Amino acid sequence: MAELARDQGRRLMGNLEQIFRDTKDDFERVDRALRAYLELFPAGTVDLERLGGEAGQRVRGVRQKYVITLTQLVLHQYERAVERGTVERVPERAAIELVLTGIEGLSFRYYSEGRREELLKLQPVLLHLFLRALQ
Repeated sequence: MAELARDQGRRLMGNLEQIFRDTKDDFERVDRALRAYLELFPAGTVDLERLGGEAGQRVRGVRQKYVITLTQLVLHQYERAVERGTVERVPERAAIELVLTGIEGLSFRYYSEGRREELLKLQPVLLHLFLRALQ
């Protein structure tokens, strides 16, 4: 199960690297990145409570690693945007982690309830909240 979570994380990071390399507009970059996240990362969702024990801990650890990696990526993008003058400040790391963890929890819940399409339709709302929370 942990390897499946790692595989999903690697696929997500590969997609994000391509998005950030190919997309010049900051807003479009964030929009495409959030879409990639919503489509890929929770797809391999596992009920960690049901899995339990060491296996659940390993999967949780993998997911936490990717939240930290995504936080670092978001920080880097904000630093670049500040340098270009498109945003005024870099948000605090804790704020980014909180927003990402909230989206992660929501997406896992929707996927586990079989509501993937409904989650994907929430992308504009999640994008708006993500950007507002980090202003």
